[in-house]
Amino acid sequence: MSVTYESYQQIGPTTWYVAVSSTESDPTYRWYLDGVLILTGPQSWRYIDVGEGSFQLEVRDDASAAAEAYPAYAILSWQTVTDADNWRVEQYVEDAWTLKRTIADNGQSAFRYQTDELTDGTAYQFRAVPVNAEGIQGTAREWSFTCVRRPAAPSVGYTYTGAVSKTVTIAAA
Repeated sequence: MSVTYESYQQIGPTTWYVAVSSTESDPTYRWYLDGVLILTGPQSWRYIDVGEGSFQLEVRDDASAAAEAYPAYAILSWQTVTDADNWRVEQYVEDAWTLKRTIADNGQSAFRYQTDELTDGTAYQFRAVPVNAEGIQGTAREWSFTCVRRPAAPSVGYTYTGAVSKTVTIAAA
């Protein structure tokens, strides 16, 4: 019914050893890195390359509950460009771009990054900057958005004039 993290240890600059257990008999584990399913199978331990910067690892078994409907993070995705050796994912915080993660470009055609937990009603800016082997940066892919996890319910007004017709008005709160 639930997964327990039994052991985890950083064994290299970007590699972690993670061991889990489940209350299920013969579970199939689903390993998610930054919100993306990366592994499925019965093995209860893994070596996982997480790249540089912060990351989120989640392991579920067969009976794990689904994630909440409105997650507290955003998933950024973009296509690669020619000659990019890595991507710098950055967040604009307090008037400066802050490195969140460096992702190696190993010939993939597309990339994804899951942000850290976001605060409801807060505006955010992120960018992914391609960098070549000489350290020269290319044109960044940029995202600006406001996190809305729990949208306010609309205000609903009913008018009844005694006639056959009725009016329902729905307006933003």
